[in-house]
This record gives sequence, C-alpha cells and structure tokens, in this order.
Amino acid sequence: MKKVFIVILILIIVLQLPVKNANSFTPNVLTLTKLKGLCIRADDLNKRGIEKSLKEISEYGYNTIFILVKTPEGQVIFPSKNFPVLTDTLPQIIEIAQKYNLKVYAYFPVMMDKNYGTKHPEDLMGNLGYEKNTYYISLLSKNYLNYIKLFISELLKFDIDGLVFDYIRYPNGSYDFSNSFVSLGKSNGIDMDYVKSVAYKTFIKPADWKTMFILYEKKDKDIVNWVNLRERVLKDVAIELKNYASQKRTNLKFGAFLVSRGYRYDSIETSPSIKKTYAYQKVNFSYFGDTFNGILDFVIPMIYLSSLEEKEDYVTVVTNKIKSLTKGNLETFVGVNPSGISLKDTELEIFNAYLYSSGVVLFRYPLFNMGDLILENPLEEGREVLYTVKNNLGNTRKEKTIFNDNFVPNAENEVIINHFYKFYTLVFKVEDLSYFVNGERYSMDVSPIIRDSRTFVPVRFLGEAVGFKVSYDPKKKEVLLDNGNIILKIGSNIYKSFGNELSMDTAPFIENSRTFVPLRFVMEAFNFKVDWDESTKSITIRGIIRVD
Repeated sequence: MKKVFIVILILIIVLQLPVKNANSFTPNVLTLTKLKGLCIRADDLNKRGIEKSLKEISEYGYNTIFILVKTPEGQVIFPSKNFPVLTDTLPQIIEIAQKYNLKVYAYFPVMMDKNYGTKHPEDLMGNLGYEKNTYYISLLSKNYLNYIKLFISELLKFDIDGLVFDYIRYPNGSYDFSNSFVSLGKSNGIDMDYVKSVAYKTFIKPADWKTMFILYEKKDKDIVNWVNLRERVLKDVAIELKNYASQKRTNLKFGAFLVSRGYRYDSIETSPSIKKTYAYQKVNFSYFGDTFNGILDFVIPMIYLSSLEEKEDYVTVVTNKIKSLTKGNLETFVGVNPSGISLKDTELEIFNAYLYSSGVVLFRYPLFNMGDLILENPLEEGREVLYTVKNNLGNTRKEKTIFNDNFVPNAENEVIINHFYKFYTLVFKVEDLSYFVNGERYSMDVSPIIRDSRTFVPVRFLGEAVGFKVSYDPKKKEVLLDNGNIILKIGSNIYKSFGNELSMDTAPFIENSRTFVPLRFVMEAFNFKVDWDESTKSITIRGIIRVD
C-alpha cells in the first residue's frame, strides 16, 4: 500500500511540472539580436513587486530596462544625502535585473528639476510670457550643471550599463530667454530684440504659432543663428556630462530620448500642418536626429503615433532620415507608446522598428499587457502558420495566418515584442556594384568576384543587406558574423557555424582593404537557399530572417 501511494504521489508531481508544448517549433533561421527595451519607474515596480515584475519582463522577451533614476521633481531612487529620495530601491532593482539577464540603462530629465528650481529661481529658463515654471532650468547655469554632475557621481556608484539623457531640449521656442541666454545671443552678433519680438508674436501674443517657423525656413539670419546657438548649448551640455561620467566609469553607453516631429515634411509648403515640419522641430526644441551624432552612442526617437498623429510607417521615415544624416554612425532605437493606437498598428510599428533600427523601447511598464507566442509548425513562404499566443493576464489563444512576405503576430489584448519574421530575397551580380534586397537597389564600393569557382562578396555589404553584425579580429584574422554565430578565418577553409567546426572548398581573403567571404557557404550556414544563374552571372539568395 505504501509503494502504491509513493507511485501515485510521483505521478501527481510529474503531471504538475511545466512541460514544453509538444507541438512547439523553433525554426532554424537567422535571428537578428535587437534591443527590446522597456521604460519603468521604481514606484511602479515597488507596487507590483520588484522580483515579480522583472522576472515577468524577462520572461516576455525584453532584454533591457530603462529606469527613471531622477524624477522631474528632482527626487532620486537611491540612497542619497544630497537629493530628496523617492525610494532607495535602485541597488535592489539592478541586482534582480542582472539575475534575469536584463541590462540597466538609467535615464533622467536634463533640464527639469523642481527641487533645484524652487531653491534657485535665478537659474530658471526665461520665458517671454514671464512664466515662472520652477521645473525648467537654464542649461547655461554652471551651478545647475555641477548639481547634475553631483547626481551623476552618486548614480555611478551603482552598476548601470548606460546613461540616457531625457529632456535635453527646450520646452518650446519661447524658452530660453533668461538674461544669460540673451547676453550670449548678443555676444554672438544676434539682434536679440528682433528675435524676442518674433518669438513673442509666435508663442505669446497673438501666438500665431507660425511666424518664427516661416522665418527660420526662409533662412532669416538672426532666427537661424538663434536656433543654432540653442542647439550648440545642447551639444555642449551633452559633451560635458558625457565626459564627466566617462571619467567616473568606463564602458558606459550614452544616449538620448528625442521628440520626433518634422521628419516627413522638409518644408511648410508641402506639409498639411506646421507641426509636422522640420522647422517646427528645430525652432521649438533646437535639435534633430543628427544633433548628437559624434557625441552620443545612440538616440531614441520617440515615435508615439497618437501624439504625432502619424501612421506606423513613420518609423521608416524617421530611422532612414537619421541613418542618412549620420551616415549610419549613430545607433537608433525606436521609442514606442501603445497608448491611443490600435494593437495592430503597435505591432506594425514594432516590426518596422526591427527592420530599420537597432531595436525598440516601449513606454512603459505596466501600462499595457505583455504577450508571447509559440510557433507550432515550420515557417514556409505561402503556407499557413499556426501559433499560440499567451499574455501576462493568464490568457491563451490559437492563431493562424499565411506567411508570405512577413510574419507579424496578431495582438488582441497584449503587446508582443518577439517572434517577428520576414522573407528575404537578395541578389548579387558578379562585377556589379549594385545589389538588391527584396527588390530594392543598393550600392557597394566594390563588386562581387569569382575565385576558385566560387562567388565572393565583401562581407560588410552582405551584413548590411541581411542585417547581421560583422566584426573582425585582426589578431586572430577572424571574421565574426551575427555576434559570432559564424566565424571564418582569413586564408582558412575551416569555419565555425553555431559552434560546429566545418570545412569548405575555398577560403576568405582580404583585397583592397575589403574582406571577401564565399557567399554560398555563409548563407547556407544561415539556412538560406542559394541559386547561381550562369547566364547573368548573378546569385540569388532566399530565406527567412527572424528580425527581432
């Protein structure tokens, strides 16, 4: 009887253990590792439980948290003798985040601090309406910048991965007309009486919200110089704060959240609204997507569709514009806010962010439900995809769709940030500087060549075409693709594919300062189909990429 009881008890325990869905399917495709970030606030974590919240965030696919470490009121979330403390839980948050393999980026509003402004009204930003807003502090105040440095020195006692500047801008074009800023304008040869009169008409009385924008677009000398001066101050502040933090801690990443108006329309004449124009963005905030190029490591344009009154393709417009202006040297993550838009548009916005940027940052936990899914059959172009969606409300449902060009999960009550797939077709032609990605033409500065009866392509452009990262170790003479999933060695026919050592009948080489790799072996390692057309001397590559 005792043995029977033990057997029954074991069966009960085994049946209650969580098991993987027997029908789940993990496709063997190239996966692009993108940042999946989530803005959070310490008080929200405290209410829901820090351990519970961060565990949930990790389980639903996020790999990075952006935590507000100093509020607009000036309160910090760590123990401090110099600043008012909202909560002292940052050390605990970091410890638990690291437990769940979450990177921690700290962000704070640069020009907002009510605690400081209340005590130092002489350092407030000047507003032409003579408004005494105790939140907005002039970025020309050396005392305030020293105050921020003191805050940074305390913050960097904790093991964060990066520092992100929020509100490193002006509230609108009627700020900053403090005495120090007006004096700076005059010393730079700007007719400040004229600028003040234009700003007063634009923002105060009659507040037509057009005069300064039109003059800026028409390249009015004083207005343009004024806007550029304000932008220069923002750059100087970013440089000063970054340099200070870098001296305190090496290997930090630096970024900034950006308001993202004015990317679709370059001129007022072609835009349905001045609010959607480049001039509106530059005059009000005095920055654009390229302002911090060469200063910061990344920017996060806040592409909040409901407030911008835009569609999900605006992600493409903004990210492509930043890439063009910065020549791809400034990494871009897309800020997404699901509030006020449909879940379908949210999913499409996230999908576009993965295609055109380095990842997404959602605002904010726990203001929306999170989702995840399990694929139940292989992905094949033109065939039905079956999958199960779950969310953090405890709900699950079955979904199906036809996988043609891309796979974007169907959200009903949740936001899903993982399992986005796209079918890619790449075409390279021997001795041709052009190549095609899904029918769109791109160009290289060197062309593919044939050697040892194999087609070789410059690896940098192959990486750009597909979207995986390429790096080179000069000591080992190794080319690392997709974060080291594929490793090739110059002059060697031995290579590694996802940890397995394999051989090929040729070897990578360097010519004219370009690294060439054998196209077929590289793409077949990623499970792509490769076809050679002898008549056109072209090679076509087809396959599925998980873009998140």
